[in-house]
Amino acid sequence: MAGVSFRDVKKNFGAVKVIHGVTMDVDDGEFVVIVGPSGCGKSTLLRMVAGLERISSGEISIGDRVVNDIEPMDRDIAMVFQNYALYPHMSVRQNMAYGLKIRKMSTADIEKRVHRAAEILELGTYLDRKPRELSGGQRQRVAMGRAIVREPKVFLFDEPLSNLDAKLRVQMRVELQALHRRLGTTSLYVTHDQVEAMTLAHRMIVMNAGRAEQIGAPIDVYQKPATTFVAGFIGSPPMNLFPTKVGGRPVLLGVRPEHLEPCAASDADYTADIILVEPLGADTLAHGSIEGTTMIARLPAATHVAEGKLPLRFDPAHRHYFEPDTGARIEV
Repeated sequence: MAGVSFRDVKKNFGAVKVIHGVTMDVDDGEFVVIVGPSGCGKSTLLRMVAGLERISSGEISIGDRVVNDIEPMDRDIAMVFQNYALYPHMSVRQNMAYGLKIRKMSTADIEKRVHRAAEILELGTYLDRKPRELSGGQRQRVAMGRAIVREPKVFLFDEPLSNLDAKLRVQMRVELQALHRRLGTTSLYVTHDQVEAMTLAHRMIVMNAGRAEQIGAPIDVYQKPATTFVAGFIGSPPMNLFPTKVGGRPVLLGVRPEHLEPCAASDADYTADIILVEPLGADTLAHGSIEGTTMIARLPAATHVAEGKLPLRFDPAHRHYFEPDTGARIEV
């Protein structure tokens, strides 16, 4: 295994700059999630680690070796894609073994690695089946098995769960966590799903328009977002942002939906105009606006709330402030 280092990594497509300089050290054995909206550069960053995209400037190292000019097959990485990329005419066993056969590994060693991966992924009874005979989750496990048999220094995952339904994605997240605990291989995982990022990552890179907007542990990013972009992207529903003034200075006040509390009118910081109430079982979402700014409150399920006026207070311990122009976090 090995860590991965980014040193001011940039990528241009002609005159278009898509990665604006990423610097980060991924520790040996760490699971780092690169998260952001479509077009933010997260897959491009991963593909540069894989060698599928050339770096315009900067350095990427795997272990103590700079890999900028090293061919993908010589980087000692294994990649799992969104679309599984299985050979339909091959069995599960053959799909998992194919890359090792290309490398002219002995039949005995191939069998040993395939059976070990099949045991880890609970695919032992499916080894002789074709991909068409498997469910979506089983196909994704085969794709992961094909990566595992390589015994690489680094795993690269490019939105591997996006083709699965919601229930299966939850199951596969659990399986991925268990797999990483068992193997301990350094992993870089790309997703647009902030729930996946929060649940899987040791640390996350939140990408925005080709920049690493914030790097940190999921709970730190959630509790102390560095910018309004991060505040709005990480968290579901996203953080509410209200224009206000502190000491005469214009600022944006950020409050998570779960930190808005119904109260008596005399105790209210603001009064919301509620236009929609969504009971979700464990809690209730109240949608509306405060002084013309859209807001969402996440309330306990037992809270009685209806459309109309709702007095709310904000817990001072959970208030966040940002510069209106730059979106950067500030302390007041």
